[in-house]
Amino acid sequence: MVQIEADPEARHTVLDARARMMGLDPATSREEMARQAYGEAAGRAIRAFCDPDSAARLWRVYTGLTQANDRYHRMVLGVSMHPKVAKIETEPERFGTRADDQVDLRSEDERHRDAVNAWTRWHGYLMHLSALEQTAIWDVVKGRIEPMTPEGITPRGIRFVEALQQVSEVVDQRGGIA
Repeated sequence: MVQIEADPEARHTVLDARARMMGLDPATSREEMARQAYGEAAGRAIRAFCDPDSAARLWRVYTGLTQANDRYHRMVLGVSMHPKVAKIETEPERFGTRADDQVDLRSEDERHRDAVNAWTRWHGYLMHLSALEQTAIWDVVKGRIEPMTPEGITPRGIRFVEALQQVSEVVDQRGGIA
């Protein structure tokens, strides 16, 4: 990241590559490509298949699901969804807080209960989908498939986005993302 900050051209190269992968004009889409969603293959697949407004809505659904899944596994099952890696010694960085940081003052039991409730709610949303649609979503969430290639969105990526659209409709019918 330090190299990218020091060399803005490196940042432009990355953003231009994302735009080309999605079939967009690099010169006019750099600002959009800098969004967090497009740093992940799922977000790029969503945007490649949908207009920007629909893509933003589906990204919120996707992140709601993945955050609930991660929290449930960490808080309830005691396992991380992310691989453990070797510790790399680095220079200490400046540590601080921002004025808009929110401290979680809930007890361990309250956080545990919230993780279970969120996961149960998302599981209920997914139960309105067929087994194939659920599989399309979980394959991407768990990294079993790549929804995007340098050539564009894959057929399985299209099924993933279509399944997310179904979940989004269920979420809207049931009161939205909590």
